[in-house]
Amino acid sequence: MGTTRRYSVRAAVRRCLTIQGMRITDQEADRILHQLGKTPAPIPRRGVQEAWDFFDRYLLNMGTDKRLSYLKAMDLSKPVQRVDLCAGDEVIAFRFPDAEFGEFHTRAGSDPSQLGIQLGGRAFRRFVVIQRVAVLSAHTGAFSHSLRGSGGAEQLIIPNSATVLRIAHRAAEAH
Repeated sequence: MGTTRRYSVRAAVRRCLTIQGMRITDQEADRILHQLGKTPAPIPRRGVQEAWDFFDRYLLNMGTDKRLSYLKAMDLSKPVQRVDLCAGDEVIAFRFPDAEFGEFHTRAGSDPSQLGIQLGGRAFRRFVVIQRVAVLSAHTGAFSHSLRGSGGAEQLIIPNSATVLRIAHRAAEAH
């Protein structure tokens, strides 16, 4: 009689990382969705695949736990896609004083209460894109903690933002 091997979902997800540059399969995406506590379906599956592909291409050193954390914060019932920002486009972010640049941004005009962050101690920043850049576009998921807002805003993950963005405006710290 043969033996049955059991692999944890985390181990299955880690195996995905070894396949750099290859799109993860539907089955691998479904395992990730199960780990996130989400129901596998076509749109969330494509979102996981798009995000994982983006992480493989543009955030090579991102570990599995951080990838899962990013996915957990996304509303995977809405499209997740790679988009290009062009020179002259503007994005905004809310940053702590010691962090001018980071990965998470949104489009100007987005409702800060839907970004999934606590605004206390953060300051508004407006950035101008200085060269074409690939970004991951997703929407923030709903949050259980009321101080983080309702979710639903578009978020843009911009790798190496300090090299492709210029600060156009700094506002005082929000309280």
